[in-house]
Amino acid sequence: KDVVGSVLKKPIIFLVVALIFQYISDSYFVYEYNLDRWYSGNLNDYCYLFAYFLLTLAIIYLDKVVQSIQTQNQDLGC
Repeated sequence: KDVVGSVLKKPIIFLVVALIFQYISDSYFVYEYNLDRWYSGNLNDYCYLFAYFLLTLAIIYLDKVVQSIQTQNQDLGC
């Protein structure tokens, strides 16, 4: 279990960072909207784009690590 935990540590941290950036983007949107300063094509749209890009990369990274673990377990006969 320690090996799996250490292998999954980096992808999970990357996912958490992506989710934090998503939270910041959402908060920025709400702040701009409440001040009636939000408009389409604002900096917030690029924040959302970057946040979703980070989430996509994190999920792909996590999937590759999980597939690697599954392959190693099959090779061991588990």
